[in-house]
Amino acid sequence: MFIPISLGILLLGAATMLQISVVSQVPLLHGPADLILLVLLGWVLHTRVEGRWQWGLIAGLLIGTVSELPMWLPILAYLLVTGLAYMLQTRVWQVPIMSLYVTTIAGTFIVQGFSFLYLVISGTPLAFNESLNLIILPSVILNSMLALPVYAVIGEVANWVYPPEIEA
Repeated sequence: MFIPISLGILLLGAATMLQISVVSQVPLLHGPADLILLVLLGWVLHTRVEGRWQWGLIAGLLIGTVSELPMWLPILAYLLVTGLAYMLQTRVWQVPIMSLYVTTIAGTFIVQGFSFLYLVISGTPLAFNESLNLIILPSVILNSMLALPVYAVIGEVANWVYPPEIEA
């Protein structure tokens, strides 16, 4: 159990640094890609991996640390996305690419929607249509474009940590 947690801290920490320094500087309209979400989904959707829930918690903690949102909000959002991805992967679809795109779209709506709702409840004047059209939907597009390359890289890491069983 030590390897998945330490690998999660390493990979999600690197993704957080890339998110802050590079990815957030290249938005589509005003919506950035969520590299941490994509790395998390890349890990959760592989069948042989361990530590899914720990990765969701680590992702939430890292985003809660670097954002101005309260710590519980990203933790709750990323754990919800982790649960959704795990449920889809184990009970609904055995096709990982389909699960990847569905959870990428749903996960983006969950993470961005939680942030939007918190900001509105805390008194920030945000118009729903503008937030949807300028931030959430462009983020969905960027996340959908980056989902497959990130999934492939994380898949290689997962195969390195948990090698496939060779049948004799």
